[in-house]
Amino acid sequence: EAFDDDEEKCSTSDANPTWAEAFAHVAPFLKPCDRHHQLLALLALSAVLLEKLVNVLPPLAIRHAVDAISDFSSSGADQDLQQRVATTISLSIGSYFLLQTVDSGLSAIQSVAQRAVSMDAERRFASALFAHLNILGASYHLER
Repeated sequence: EAFDDDEEKCSTSDANPTWAEAFAHVAPFLKPCDRHHQLLALLALSAVLLEKLVNVLPPLAIRHAVDAISDFSSSGADQDLQQRVATTISLSIGSYFLLQTVDSGLSAIQSVAQRAVSMDAERRFASALFAHLNILGASYHLER
């Protein structure tokens, strides 16, 4: 349908369309058309934003563990302080690995959701292109 307007122009001349004309033909395929794919696109975008936030946190967890070690080395060897430092270091390192795992999970979710939306757009574009090629007359196909 989107290609029908230019059938006469394309068949009579070999002029290339402008970028604006090309974008006008492709733009309808960039937005998901059904509710399911719109939700998947929103999920992919949310996963990207959460992943960016989670990427900042693991270095902060390691910094917290290093600060606890340096505080311990600069103070005395109190038994209670040793226990708190050990707990802080364990929690910080555990948080680091947990955040790295969450980051990997978010990356996987984003990849799956984005791929589903991309495949839908490719399918719709290919169907519209195929429909357009079928509408063209036999003389167009014989000339090419």
